[in-house]
Amino acid sequence: MVLLEAYDKVVVHRKERDFLSVRIVWKGGDTTSASIPINVGSFKELSSSKEMVKQIVTLSQQGKKDKFIAQQLTAQGHRSPMKPYVLRSTVQTIRLKHGLLQNESQSHRLHKEGYLSVTQIAKKLGVDNHWVYDRINNGRIKIVKNVGFYAYLFPDNHETVKLLHQLKNGLIYNVDFRKEYQDA
Repeated sequence: MVLLEAYDKVVVHRKERDFLSVRIVWKGGDTTSASIPINVGSFKELSSSKEMVKQIVTLSQQGKKDKFIAQQLTAQGHRSPMKPYVLRSTVQTIRLKHGLLQNESQSHRLHKEGYLSVTQIAKKLGVDNHWVYDRINNGRIKIVKNVGFYAYLFPDNHETVKLLHQLKNGLIYNVDFRKEYQDA
């Protein structure tokens, strides 16, 4: 246990958008420094985002699967915006933005009458697909995948868009679409 009287001062500043730099000056003059990763709101805010995109594109072109790429990037010290590791969905989003498909079914437009895909809902909200997937992965958007489409499908109605706008604007913390989905 470190006694509070053992240090002289603590200096904290934001090194980059996604890191804090912390330096402890101990009584007697010794110092301890650390760089601490902090959560950010989007992939673009990660200081290593450009490097990650290059690796994701290269590895995807080599036929590597999203899960493998996510594990490899995590092992290299990369992470997703809100997690201390790289999510498979982060890799998938970047790969798809670059038109890199892993199987033919990804080239077909998803359409189920009365429902919106992640891409369609993201467009209505004015956000990237990753924003939606990130909130699904962290539990702020509660929804289950449609078994037949193997995709998340949102009810296509005004209430869905209204609730997701409220989530986006911080007016509500989470939203649950699991009941609406039972009829799908």
